Amino acid sequence: FRRKKVSKNILFIGNSYTHTYSMPDMVRKIAASKQLKVNVEIDALSGHTFKMHCVRPELFEHIKSKKWDLVILQGFSQELSYSLDHIDKETVPYIRKIIQAIQENDTDTEICLYQTWGYNNGYADRYEIDTFEKMTTAIQSGYAHLAQLFTLKVIPVGTVWKEAKENTNLDLYAEDGQHPSVIGSYLVACAFYSAIFNKSAEGAYFDRRVGKSTALQLQKIAHSVISNQKKNQV
Repeated sequence: FRRKKVSKNILFIGNSYTHTYSMPDMVRKIAASKQLKVNVEIDALSGHTFKMHCVRPELFEHIKSKKWDLVILQGFSQELSYSLDHIDKETVPYIRKIIQAIQENDTDTEICLYQTWGYNNGYADRYEIDTFEKMTTAIQSGYAHLAQLFTLKVIPVGTVWKEAKENTNLDLYAEDGQHPSVIGSYLVACAFYSAIFNKSAEGAYFDRRVGKSTALQLQKIAHSVISNQKKNQV
């Protein structure tokens, strides 16, 4: 990340994939357990797309409330799974407005995209994303498109999720097969910690509902995927 100092102020903008189990606060607790002090704030409303966020004056007030070292943007679970033409019409104008507000507030703020994951069994009402694999691939493509368009970094949380889903028996999903369980949220937090601080969360804070051995498994998976992706980008 651009600034050499530890990221002090981090703002997460998104929806329930962000606020479930207070995932950003898990990131803060992991950092704190590693003697890294950060201020983490959340502006996330369930079911919200970037278009819906754009009609919320309070979001833009939140952006202006302080100088952010890092702002992380997360779209609705299906928002980035559509064709690129659809994304250009339904997402790009609105995320552009949010990005401009962040940059106008502080040109040094790092902006990253929170790449999400496919539903456990895909989304049956759309054949093009009716399996986990198809939906995850579509989402990855959508976030890559935004990253290229706006020259932003993608934090590949969905890729971390795919690795954990395919190589463990852990229950990452809530009962709806879409949202994260507490284990899923902790995995996401570990991915963010590794991406933001370029360090493994091994030995760090873990939620008691996750358990120590599971936490270690998640910490290792998250860091492995994040660090390999960073190597491939160099």
